[in-house]
Amino acid sequence: MNKLFSIITPTFNGADKLERCILSVKNQTYKNIEHVIVDGGSNDGTLDIILKYEKQYNLKWISEKDSGIADAMNKGFALASGDLLSWLDADNYYDLNAIELVSKIFNKNNDIDIVYGNVNITDDFKNISRIYRPPINISLKLALAWSTGAIPPQPAVFFKQKIFKMVGGFFTNYKIAGDYDFWVRVLKEKPSVFYINEVFGNYSKNEQGASQSIRGVIRGYQEMFFISKSNGQPLRYQIMMFAKYLRGVLVILIKRIILR
Repeated sequence: MNKLFSIITPTFNGADKLERCILSVKNQTYKNIEHVIVDGGSNDGTLDIILKYEKQYNLKWISEKDSGIADAMNKGFALASGDLLSWLDADNYYDLNAIELVSKIFNKNNDIDIVYGNVNITDDFKNISRIYRPPINISLKLALAWSTGAIPPQPAVFFKQKIFKMVGGFFTNYKIAGDYDFWVRVLKEKPSVFYINEVFGNYSKNEQGASQSIRGVIRGYQEMFFISKSNGQPLRYQIMMFAKYLRGVLVILIKRIILR
């Protein structure tokens, strides 16, 4: 049975990357897909790109001001009608057989709630790419120990609609770490997960992202600290997380010096 996949793409002034994202969904070898694009009111040509493809595949879209990516995500998932869900940021894209591979796993395993795999991470600053392989046994304990290193990587995670409804979506007060908070709440429910050692998609680590500025790193740390501590993170992991974010600030400072 070919279940419907709903892919949510939040975007704001991302015209330079959005078309690549759209084509990676439109050209999937698996065809029972709806693509929901939630635009935050862009003024850079984003709407021209959306309109270009609007009638070429199963695309839904809205364009209106939102309060951040978490708000946009909630809007997108509210419009989704698929049995299986995922999200794909505008600067990321799938391998063309990703959803077909995932569909086969869900069809063979009715008890599975979440399927996840690997991503190819491209670092625009270093001009390099590497394959990121997450833990094969993600859990709340690991998420609290390794923070974002122990949650399923976007865009290589797909889940049943009931998972999203179970935790009530994204909390809009988090501007940087909303995905981490979402997965911590999901993992607390002990869902049935399935890891496959395959690359599903490509994640772009670019300098324009909200988490890639000094202010973004500091806010990200504050949000991560609150989320982790409120869910029982031990002190030694709090110290490790602080060291990680301190390194992030130092890396940004070094990049700014080099690029002067």
